[in-house]
Amino acid sequence: ERKIENNLSLAALFFYNVAGDVSSIGARLEGNFYVHNHSLNAFFMGPFLSLYNLNGSDKNGLFFGSGINLGYRWIFNDFYSLTPGITFQYGIGPESDKNIRAGASGFSYGAGVSGGIIF
Repeated sequence: ERKIENNLSLAALFFYNVAGDVSSIGARLEGNFYVHNHSLNAFFMGPFLSLYNLNGSDKNGLFFGSGINLGYRWIFNDFYSLTPGITFQYGIGPESDKNIRAGASGFSYGAGVSGGIIF
């Protein structure tokens, strides 16, 4: 994640997720708006775009997603970060005529915790 202004940052993420028998690997670009005008160490919300490959029993293929993130980020020693958050997304892929859960075509949501290095 890179601070742009006191209340704005851009982040690039690589991820791997597992939900039951479904897994995904991909990348996401985020724009985060920090409500309290304190970038990188406060409550944030913002849009994102993602591209990921989904593998599962009946859900396979390359998907495109977009949505919003809500979370809180803590910074430790001006180098490490810890971020719990929730994500709401709409994905488009090979099964876009069906509403499939677990991050595939249609609306999905999730919660998680991530860590990172600040540069």
